[in-house]
Amino acid sequence: MSIRLRTKSDLKTVFQEYNIWARKELGQNFLIDHNLLRFLVEAGDVCEDDFLLDIGSGTGLLTRKLAQRAWKVWAVEIDPRMFDFCSAYTSGLTNIRMINRDVLKNKYTLDQELEAEILAELEASPGTAFKVVSNLPYSISTLIIPILLQGPIPVEKMVLTVQKEVGERLVAKPGTKAYGSLSVILQTWAHIEVLKILPNTVFWPQPKVDSAIVGITPRMDRLEQIADTDLFRRVAQGLFSARRKKSVNALKQDERVIIPAEALIRGFEIAEIDSTRRGEDLSVDEIISLTNAIDEARQTVDSSTV
Repeated sequence: MSIRLRTKSDLKTVFQEYNIWARKELGQNFLIDHNLLRFLVEAGDVCEDDFLLDIGSGTGLLTRKLAQRAWKVWAVEIDPRMFDFCSAYTSGLTNIRMINRDVLKNKYTLDQELEAEILAELEASPGTAFKVVSNLPYSISTLIIPILLQGPIPVEKMVLTVQKEVGERLVAKPGTKAYGSLSVILQTWAHIEVLKILPNTVFWPQPKVDSAIVGITPRMDRLEQIADTDLFRRVAQGLFSARRKKSVNALKQDERVIIPAEALIRGFEIAEIDSTRRGEDLSVDEIISLTNAIDEARQTVDSSTV
């Protein structure tokens, strides 16, 4: 496809010509600033040995720039009209595979066929680095990031455009309004930093909110400290289920935690953490220590009732 896509005006003209439009329900806001597109590629340290996933490829502008640097790019687009447009726009590049499907099976799982295909590709190509570089659809950002970090695919790095508010939640510190279970869980799985704030004017259609480019690098040091990752996730969620309550009471009342009150109280004692503190004031490392202590106390309580 010989077409010019340098400005918002170009994009509007092309959309009218091909009778396509942005779908709000899919979180479609297209990044047209080529300097920022190059920034995404550079921030991802994209090189000729990289296998990249572009989620919500949209117009294909980022997909093309990634493919010009990477070994292979798989671009996933759920919208059939945008899939056709992106396929045509990137047709001259042989290292791009276009995939027309929902990247998610449900809110908690990646599409199983896609996951299996990525794993098979990586197994057949030893030494290949798998990265995710994407202008993510707003509607799936808080779902897809945990799924990729906690799933079986060995992601080396992610560079993603998300809503500014989401970016703030990802890097939030204890005691701040943005700090919550998402902050705790993802900061345990990865080192996260906000690389750049983007005004809404660099997108078309123009969203009501600003965005952020975040860099996410998986880490193992904190994960290796956790005795039971499922319990850790439930404790993190429970601590923030009632932000104004004492942390021990929040855990007692949250139906996801399912731990005897005796074990919860004992867990705080073992971890040497004041149970009257609120969950929003506990650091990630304190929550890890508390979870391990609760797990230890739970086993003691369970054995005493046998």
